[in-house]
Amino acid sequence: MNTRNIAKTGVLLALLIVIQVALKPAGQLFVGSGVNLVLIASVYLVNTSSAVLLAILSPITATILGQNAFPAFIPFIIVGNLILVLIWHFLVKQFGNTAEKIGQKVIALILGAGVKAVFMYLAIAVLMAKVILKAPAPKQQLIGTMMGTMQFIAAIIGGILAILIMPALLKIPALAPDKK
Repeated sequence: MNTRNIAKTGVLLALLIVIQVALKPAGQLFVGSGVNLVLIASVYLVNTSSAVLLAILSPITATILGQNAFPAFIPFIIVGNLILVLIWHFLVKQFGNTAEKIGQKVIALILGAGVKAVFMYLAIAVLMAKVILKAPAPKQQLIGTMMGTMQFIAAIIGGILAILIMPALLKIPALAPDKK
């Protein structure tokens, strides 16, 4: 990773932390949508290595900032984030970021959000909450909603925002990815 990409990754990490702090009062949907936007944007603006790094750091910074009450969920959140950025990488970045590629973006949007949400629901709501923690049914239902439905909605919103703003951001020379 060159100096320019390290700097852009640092700026995106700072933006991710600002989103986690500033939107915390608004709730999980707003924070999650912003985080997913940054994760997807990092695939476009820097590279997949940057997106992977941010996908790993995001739940760690969220826990440090008090966004995640269950540190045991961190590995599952990391994997969910990795699923999202890797689907966007393979379905969109590999095909280029042009208006003609809207089909790949829509597929990445739905598939990325869906696979991330299903994984997080099964790993956290079913495996952790139900099987390992043996949480009471109402708590299982709440965790299921937070880690399934809300994750899906937040990833969809973050993806839609990325689809809408990335073409404009990619025209800014300082933000455009390095040419290979």
